[in-house]
Amino acid sequence: VRFCNESYTTSSTYGNHTWPSTSGSYAVLFCNFCSGYVIRFCHSTGWDAPIYSQCGGLAGGTLVIFDVINNFSFVRESYTINQRYVIVLICGIHGSSSPTREEFKWFDSNGNEVQNLSEFINSSFTSTNDGRRLLNGGFSIADFKGLYSHHESNVAYLVSYLDFDRKDDFILPGTSISGTYTCRSLCRHHSQEISLNTRDPSGPFSQFFFRFTAFFANISLTDVDNKDYKLAVIEANIFQLAVVRGFNSTINPIRTISCHFVPLMEEDGTCDRVECDVREYPPNSSFVEVVPRSINTFIFNAKNSELKSIWSIVMSVTGFCNQSQTESLDFGNHTWPESVGNTILTMPCGNRPLMNVTRMCQTNGVGWENPDYSQCETSTSENETNRGTFQWPVTPVESLVTVFLSPSSSYFTTSSQVILPSTSFQAISSVSSAAVPSSSYTAIHMSPSPTVSQDICVSETIVNDRGTFQWPVTPVGSLANLPCPHGPIGARAIRQCRRNGVWDTHDISNCADPRITAEFASIADTNVTVENVVEVAQNLSEIVMLASQTGDQNENNLQNVSSLLIQTANLFSSPEIIIMLSTEEVFMTTERTIEILNSIQEWPPHVVATQSNNIVQSFERIVEALISQKNFTKLTIIKATIAFQGLRVQRTDFSGITFVGSSLNNSLSTETLTSDLKSSGIKELDLATISLPASISNETTAVDINLAFTLYTQSTLFPIRDSVPDTVVGSSVISASVDGIPDGTVLSDNVTVNLRIVVE
Repeated sequence: VRFCNESYTTSSTYGNHTWPSTSGSYAVLFCNFCSGYVIRFCHSTGWDAPIYSQCGGLAGGTLVIFDVINNFSFVRESYTINQRYVIVLICGIHGSSSPTREEFKWFDSNGNEVQNLSEFINSSFTSTNDGRRLLNGGFSIADFKGLYSHHESNVAYLVSYLDFDRKDDFILPGTSISGTYTCRSLCRHHSQEISLNTRDPSGPFSQFFFRFTAFFANISLTDVDNKDYKLAVIEANIFQLAVVRGFNSTINPIRTISCHFVPLMEEDGTCDRVECDVREYPPNSSFVEVVPRSINTFIFNAKNSELKSIWSIVMSVTGFCNQSQTESLDFGNHTWPESVGNTILTMPCGNRPLMNVTRMCQTNGVGWENPDYSQCETSTSENETNRGTFQWPVTPVESLVTVFLSPSSSYFTTSSQVILPSTSFQAISSVSSAAVPSSSYTAIHMSPSPTVSQDICVSETIVNDRGTFQWPVTPVGSLANLPCPHGPIGARAIRQCRRNGVWDTHDISNCADPRITAEFASIADTNVTVENVVEVAQNLSEIVMLASQTGDQNENNLQNVSSLLIQTANLFSSPEIIIMLSTEEVFMTTERTIEILNSIQEWPPHVVATQSNNIVQSFERIVEALISQKNFTKLTIIKATIAFQGLRVQRTDFSGITFVGSSLNNSLSTETLTSDLKSSGIKELDLATISLPASISNETTAVDINLAFTLYTQSTLFPIRDSVPDTVVGSSVISASVDGIPDGTVLSDNVTVNLRIVVE
């Protein structure tokens, strides 16, 4: 008969247990120090020894702490990290005989358990039916900047805010996380104490600022519907994945980031505007070159689709000033646009429109100085009073300006300056007059040879591929800035007025989306080969489509497009290389090239004109390679503004052919007709036709005649050379090529072209 009497056991590791009497086969009690059970079997001969395996009963192993961020390095008694860097420490048993079940917890210096991350997240948000999370009342971003504990099987984490279920959802810690923390194994009573310290940035530093505009509602890095929370997550991602990527967070240099919302500009509408201040301690000259590029690349990278709602990124090493308004009863109200640091802006005085009020945007994010109204103030010197007040009328440049005095006036003038409507400065000649008769008047006239002031740079208008820039009168030694005419939103061009009153070359690099510019520059470095030609054409087509804003449709970007098309054409023109490509690869490259031409036709004509010959000739060489492919039969490609057709006809069957390009409901269509079916003239829906005579077959001995036709509904790629003003191409452009017949061949019969005139 099996029966075990009540029994008492004690263990220095697992504590004391009282076992009740039982006639069963075993008894079960809870472990004293961790979750799990102690089991003790009852036999006819009495109790067996307790089994503590679920209480951490296996021997061996050591409690250790790892730094996950820095290559899982061991953490000893002291751990120092750069201020506001991401923290992920993990503790657990390290050794060959780890326990079956083990529980670890982190405690602060007061013996309190560090706030549980999962519990904190659950209490911070409320989920909605559409999959969003709302921040609960009473919570602010400051609540997410502490340290938290997170438990998994056999390990415990001490982390800055990090949602383990949403890998991109993390926030940088605050500045008050230093202290003593203890990781404790509850089952074994093992513990490891560390002193956590932060290395605070101090002393000189390198610095740059960047601003961007975004629709925060569309940013999907996090599902939390709160702008402050989203900004904190964006800040952390940019910092961790672009600013300090690959850095050891426990040693110098120290880098920091601080982002905040700034006022919108008028053109920003309903979106949001953010400024970030990025620094490195101690100073490093390469920092302001490398890191801004890294940030641009990170945000633009196609893998980071969660940030696609960010645009108009503007970088500045001197900081920014927000859009601002000033009011003056004497000199008028002025709206000062967002500007970069170390820039002096000028605006007409409200009381004296030909004079300027100036205002300095200070460096390093300090903000605006007070407006300087000195030019707006009316002089009251004794000399001025004795001569009276002179009101200078609006006058054309280099014209005479006359001031009529009262018959009894007499005066003497010295050289002075006035601002003409062109805002250029010119000198008044020295003229004297004394004892003017009562019936006489004296005139002051402009010098016929204007003298440029050394105190200012005169106004100047420059027109280029980024727009029209009207540079205002600017004091020497100052930076003028203008909004980019074609965007991006908030971007500005800058120009230095040198000490000798001469303008420096303007900097319009911001007048294009830096992300798109970086993509063009990156792909331009590609060496086109047999292995990557299709991929390059595909990527180039996608980048050209992205350049939908006029500022991005500039000569630099077009030069990169032209360079890659020339490389592709050179590759296709090599007989040794073209046979290494399949017909499908040639088809795909041709279609991507047509997509590129289709997009470029929407670019400004004066920009396209700089590369139009290279682009069209490269396309024609690619087409020549296409129709000469061994397995080629026919290919038709139709885009919004270009229709292409290539086909192969046996020479013995060739009796002439007509290519027709038509438009119906704003869509292009093509057809090819044999000479027996073609009709004369041009039909109502036809944009253009071209007919090749049957006698073409006499110009070649090849078995097949390879043909290619292209219709361009816009003439952007075909600029008029040396044309009279206001002259445009009044029709579509159509072309035909026949493989194997050299240019300049005299045909026995005519080629007939019909073009519909487009009335503007």
